[in-house]
Amino acid sequence: SMLRRGFWLASLGCCSSTISPGYEVECKHAVKSSQLLQISRGPCNLSQFPGRSPEFYLGPDKMWGLDNASSSWKLVNSSTRPGCILRFPSSSKARSLTKESELSLHACLSILQPLERWRLDLALPASRGRKYPGSNPSLVPMPANLRTSFPAGRWFVVNRAGWGRCPGMEDFKSKPAFFLHKNLWGNGSYAAVLDENFAVQAVSKIEVRGDLDWKHAIADVRLWVSPEGDVIITFLPYFLGEIRNPLIAKLHLSATTDSDSDYGFRAWINRHEVRRPQYCDHPKTPMKNLGFLHFRASTFIMDRIYPTSVSAVNLTLLNASEETKLAAHHNYTFQFLKGKRTSRCLSNESFAVICAEPRLIRTTNKTKHSPWSGVTGQVPHVFLHNGPSPVWIDELQLFLGIGHLARGERNHATSLPDHYTHQFFALAPDVQHDSQDDSQRAQGQQTFSLISASPEFCFSSVQAPLDCENIQFASTLVRDGSSLLVGYGSEDCDSFIQRFALNQVLHSLRNLDIS
Repeated sequence: SMLRRGFWLASLGCCSSTISPGYEVECKHAVKSSQLLQISRGPCNLSQFPGRSPEFYLGPDKMWGLDNASSSWKLVNSSTRPGCILRFPSSSKARSLTKESELSLHACLSILQPLERWRLDLALPASRGRKYPGSNPSLVPMPANLRTSFPAGRWFVVNRAGWGRCPGMEDFKSKPAFFLHKNLWGNGSYAAVLDENFAVQAVSKIEVRGDLDWKHAIADVRLWVSPEGDVIITFLPYFLGEIRNPLIAKLHLSATTDSDSDYGFRAWINRHEVRRPQYCDHPKTPMKNLGFLHFRASTFIMDRIYPTSVSAVNLTLLNASEETKLAAHHNYTFQFLKGKRTSRCLSNESFAVICAEPRLIRTTNKTKHSPWSGVTGQVPHVFLHNGPSPVWIDELQLFLGIGHLARGERNHATSLPDHYTHQFFALAPDVQHDSQDDSQRAQGQQTFSLISASPEFCFSSVQAPLDCENIQFASTLVRDGSSLLVGYGSEDCDSFIQRFALNQVLHSLRNLDIS
């Protein structure tokens, strides 16, 4: 069958410790409960904050409608080749005009059913005493320095704040899109300790130390644990007007017992360890969806799946002692902060740069035909974006990753992407000559090839198992023995962790060497 189960921000104002009412709720004293532990600065009442977020029900306009014959997005049989195509309105405003897109690998769209699924509810405070889970979870194993304080802790996660798309909490429908964007990308991110069943043990908002307080800019976080045990964080600071390149830093964590603190732990980044990765000869070239790879003695960043673009990176450059030397060569000040609408407190905000030299960028695909050549959408330039960092599969000597495509646009005065699909993919290290040692690879000589990918899929919805939310964003990929944990955000509102059998995921991959 065709269906198998299986903007941006203009000016966000100054970086004060609070945001205008309606955008963020903060309490004067710390709140301690089974679901919420945090520092806040406004009036606080535990009765305002129940321990769980409500269950959300999404209307038909927020679903793919794969189980609905009247849906405007339809899978239909292809008349020119085996498989199916996707037919949809030509734009979010169109009523009758339609477009058609192939699905990659000439396959049909699958709905992935997990072996297990958990809702990841951080129960973050919204306006008027409401709660929401947080979205787009990035999860890693529990950091070692928190294990003593949290003996039941097994996992560590960061969720993005902002509730403006949660059903029943859409406070900004009648307002300009700016207010929705500010709510979704100007509320910062929260870190949490989880037990083995993904129940929340403690929550703390990620802070910024060593500079002006712009913690509300920390959005769309991805975590990666280095071989040395450092938790590396990447994030996009939309609050500062950055939409192209993430910032990279170490995430510092410390357990606390002070009754005036957050009753659990603190999470922060050091301003002097924050770096902007970029192609220094072409600084405006985006590097938005970074993933880290560690192979042998070297660490790399991947910013494009196809054509595969991988650069060597030296993580010791994140040390605060390296800032001055790096900034002397390349220092980036946000364009947003140079204009007339600059916030006074952020007018000089700039960051030392880590260069990804063009000579280190490798395009190593052997295929002459892109598996995505027939893929199109309502938005231009539909291609496979990376999600979380790929994981190493030692038995097969390859990296397994997950990426996403967004074909649709959600019209809210300003268009935002929707109608997401995902694909697993595999990267293999290219065989090096015996004469090359680890020092040569560290200089960028190691290359990687995209060797396989799965057909497109979406995640089975909790509320409709034969359908999917049309905004799903996979932000976690972790190997857990013989299974994979995949974390994803739904509708920029909710968060879930799913378990899939590793062998089934690997079996879904198709060879891309079709030259």
